[in-house]
Amino acid sequence: MTDDLRGLDQYRLWARFLFVVLALVAAIGLVLAPVRSGGIDPARVAAVWPLLFITLVDFAVSLIVLLGLIRGLTRWSAWAIHAIQPVCIVLIAIGGIRLLIGLTQGQLLLPLETVAGILVLTRPHPADLLPPATPDDRRRVAIAAGAMFASYFVPLVLPVALA
Repeated sequence: MTDDLRGLDQYRLWARFLFVVLALVAAIGLVLAPVRSGGIDPARVAAVWPLLFITLVDFAVSLIVLLGLIRGLTRWSAWAIHAIQPVCIVLIAIGGIRLLIGLTQGQLLLPLETVAGILVLTRPHPADLLPPATPDDRRRVAIAAGAMFASYFVPLVLPVALA
């Protein structure tokens, strides 16, 4: 790490903390998702296996991306530092959508991922301090942000798709 990157330390640490919390939630979801299938009742598992499979893949994708981001941020990888902003924007957007969906159903939700994403983005991260991004870095950022979007968007549309 160079002295130039020290100015990004708060930004990186806050993002890493957020991603650790989200990874823990995804890991818990991955472990507990089979419980939603109704336990060991074969008839119930047979009825919900597509939903269970999609849910498990969803949690696994989130966990893989988040662990990659955590590892990259720990190592000060340029791609991971550049991925903070788009991933936080995804979290803010999906949280806003969840809030709107909740309001249409008469619920008031407080999407904590939105609040956390906003808090991370308010940490100082001047563009001139960001490390230069290679085409490979930009590709990794796009994959991470796209995978996070998909893994957070699928649970929003899954009930409608299965109805």
